[in-house]
Amino acid sequence: MAGRAALVTALAVFAACGSSTEPRANDAIGVAVHQAQFADVTNFSSSQTQFVLLPALGAAPFDPATCAFSSAMNAFACKPVTVAYTAYVHTLSYAILDGSGMGMSRFDAARSDALRITTDVNGALLGSVVHHHDEATISGLLNGPRTIRGTAVDHDTTTAGAAPSAMMITDAIGTTSGVVFAGASSDYPTSGSIVTDVTTTFIPIGGPVLASTTRYVLTFTGEGGATAVEQIAGLDYRTCVLDLTGTRPPSCTTIHAP
Repeated sequence: MAGRAALVTALAVFAACGSSTEPRANDAIGVAVHQAQFADVTNFSSSQTQFVLLPALGAAPFDPATCAFSSAMNAFACKPVTVAYTAYVHTLSYAILDGSGMGMSRFDAARSDALRITTDVNGALLGSVVHHHDEATISGLLNGPRTIRGTAVDHDTTTAGAAPSAMMITDAIGTTSGVVFAGASSDYPTSGSIVTDVTTTFIPIGGPVLASTTRYVLTFTGEGGATAVEQIAGLDYRTCVLDLTGTRPPSCTTIHAP
């Protein structure tokens, strides 16, 4: 339940911004990264919000002007960002690819067709330690449609009170499959899915170790629309119809009790 609610919240508040000294190249890169981060923030919120004390976090603000090309990485490395009111450090790098998948040292509107984006989030807050890694490629910059494919991995731990204390470990794998944006500047996908599998292990003091599995399936149904299914132990627990624009609240139906 907490994961589903936080997932909806994260999608509703997600935003990325940027300024540039090279408007054409930086704006084009910023929009593409903004679209790719949509999938990453969805995966991150599904795993991280298993900690009921932690808020759902969106993507860090992104400014292409802070990213410098590294010949060693064959990619642009961006200045790390710490999100306000948290201790989480977001780092991002991206490689520009041409139509054949070869790396480029600068953006070219006539040749650049994809971005391969790597995002990491690390930090500690309120007794919880978060490690998040995402790799995604957004293709179709030249002729469309813009399509995102990628994988996110999380390993997070939280403790309650002073040692010795109970511990909860959350491991998650998120897979973004064929998420399509209809236009170059579209804010929301029109098709595709994001599936996040979360394993939560609770290690109490003097008691048995407890583990549970949850799957979140987000399927995009049209510009601004989506359906979300939360599965617990392989059974559909809750389904929701979402308006990602925030105009209407989610409409959810509970199918099985957890």
